[in-house]
Amino acid sequence: MAAPLYAWPWEFLGDYKCALYGIFLAKGLYSRYQEQTFKDSNWCLHIFIICMLRLFLYQAWTSYCNMLFLTRNRRIMKQGVDFKQVDKEWHWYHSLHHAEMGSNYCLFMPLFDALGNTSNKKSWQMHKKNSFDSGKNSRVPDFVFLAHVVDLSSAAHTPFAIRSVASLPYCTRIYLIPLLPVTFVAMLMMWAKSKVFLNSFYYLRNRLHQTWIYFLPFAAEGINKQIEEAILRANRLGVKVISLAALNKNNTAHCPDVITPEVTLSETPPETSEYKGSVLKYVLRKVTTLLPTLEKYEEICAFSNEALNGGGTLFVDKHPNLKVRVVHGNTLTAAVILNEIPKDIREVFLTGATSKLGRAIALYLCRNKVRVLMLTLSNERFRKIQEEAPADCQQYLVQVTKYQAAQNCKTWIVGKWITRREQKFAPSGTHFHQFVVPPIFQFRRDCTYGDLAAMKLPQDVQGLGCCEYTMDRGVVHACHAGGVVHALEGWTHHEVGAIDVHRIDLVWKAALKHGLKPVSNITSNF
Repeated sequence: MAAPLYAWPWEFLGDYKCALYGIFLAKGLYSRYQEQTFKDSNWCLHIFIICMLRLFLYQAWTSYCNMLFLTRNRRIMKQGVDFKQVDKEWHWYHSLHHAEMGSNYCLFMPLFDALGNTSNKKSWQMHKKNSFDSGKNSRVPDFVFLAHVVDLSSAAHTPFAIRSVASLPYCTRIYLIPLLPVTFVAMLMMWAKSKVFLNSFYYLRNRLHQTWIYFLPFAAEGINKQIEEAILRANRLGVKVISLAALNKNNTAHCPDVITPEVTLSETPPETSEYKGSVLKYVLRKVTTLLPTLEKYEEICAFSNEALNGGGTLFVDKHPNLKVRVVHGNTLTAAVILNEIPKDIREVFLTGATSKLGRAIALYLCRNKVRVLMLTLSNERFRKIQEEAPADCQQYLVQVTKYQAAQNCKTWIVGKWITRREQKFAPSGTHFHQFVVPPIFQFRRDCTYGDLAAMKLPQDVQGLGCCEYTMDRGVVHACHAGGVVHALEGWTHHEVGAIDVHRIDLVWKAALKHGLKPVSNITSNF
């Protein structure tokens, strides 16, 4: 038990202690509304305003300190701030106070330390030295993970926005909605500047790992330009490995305009109110007629994942003398998905079957005598993949064109977004493995859903204080982990283009050897 007066009486409220500010605000406003005396009506408002100013000052300095693209070479504590420190951040911020007790007591309020003569004498000298030596304090990262921001709400999930929020898995938080206009302005500035910037870092076995991010432009050419500039920058700096996040190498929205619907809404539907039922029937009939065409368009979109840059091949071919190794990390992604499948499974249903990951999963499973129902409307794509399989294993690859074909299969591997209607074809007790971004909605209560492929970083990671999108603390996407393994192993080849099925087990064993752990409860495999 803590000593008396060790903490404030409301400390037990935790994060909910912020509600106390609402009490002061409500009291002040109510007193003003009741037209009470000046003394009675203003002291609560004064306390509220002072607390808000202190909060603003705290947030301003916290944001600035975590803008690593501005302050990375001026940091006093080079090892970074981990999750434990973030959880205690309301009780911490000057390093001199912890290094030399007896100074800098009034955190974020240096005026009172100056008045009380408790300011550390080394403070200004240290800051001046860090500023003058900022060019000498830089360290080249050994590994870079190139990530991207997709939408406005996730853009606020960065350490320099609200560090405590970034230290938790991403989800939509109601209290951050008022900040969306600010995020929108920041997004426009990022688009105008069009630069990749440093977002976070951590250390693993004395290796510096950094995450660079950027806002996705609208066009594929803009995305490729951002990626190419990041790769060339990493190459100039001397980075050893750069790993590409999901949409840096895949772009399901960038579909070739080769399919045009043959059916058009050429008929004139009834327009009067008495024919509302007829209008509904008309629309449903036309949508139903269009479904086969739209499904085929989806199939081409799924296969065109490689249309953006060939899984990194574009940059390697364009710059053959790159010293930095470009890695898409999907070999480990495939390994994680495959190792989630129990070894006694003899049949699976695979969507997104002709994509890069779908192809690798299908070829791997058929070699282990697992029957793979490959959902695809393209006979050519299917035959091409089937011909890659050994002759005695080709029989295990079966082309299907409808979801109804999987009504008796309880293992679904989802590589393409599926709706509630499509999920209904799965039998009760089905487990949905998935490698589709974003993950599918969990409509079925009688089924189970796997998370996106991910791995937990080794226990000796240092300075990691932010979560990677929706992942738990210390967990990263499998493509990120694939780049980490590539760097730790010291491999000198580029991992771009099609996945080498023969390397799936090799990469998986290397990941486990270095202490990375799968996050799924099901880890047994063939």
